[in-house]
Amino acid sequence: MPRPVLLVALFLALTGAFIVVVGPLFSGSGAAAAELAGALPTQATSGRPFEVDLAYDNTGAALISPVCVGTAVSGPLQPQYAIFLSVDRVPYAKGAVCGGSLGAGDAISIRMFFTATAPGTATYRLTPRQGRRSLGPSLSATVEIAPR
Repeated sequence: MPRPVLLVALFLALTGAFIVVVGPLFSGSGAAAAELAGALPTQATSGRPFEVDLAYDNTGAALISPVCVGTAVSGPLQPQYAIFLSVDRVPYAKGAVCGGSLGAGDAISIRMFFTATAPGTATYRLTPRQGRRSLGPSLSATVEIAPR
């Protein structure tokens, strides 16, 4: 084989090997997955808001957009809004709060606010989501609501 043809073939083989090895590192096309962490309050006072501090961790290999926390409640408890990264205040709507995006391996803080509407017992469940799709395990708690 002539030398120029051999050099071109070697160049093409090395370029192809580089693309095969390095290309997937930039694709970000893995499965989306996330986890929530935080201490969930178990006591509240009727008529007063209470706060839940969460960390939302993208444990997958894909971009999560939009970042959502699904909220299911039963009993005298009303979700109000969330604050993402201590900056963006987002109202609760359609069973969730959503805001921004999160790259693979990143984490953000979310402060969620609820109002206890009457004395009694309530439960709430928080689920990491991307839009309507669940991305990981839920956190849940039962809260005892004292009269004012």
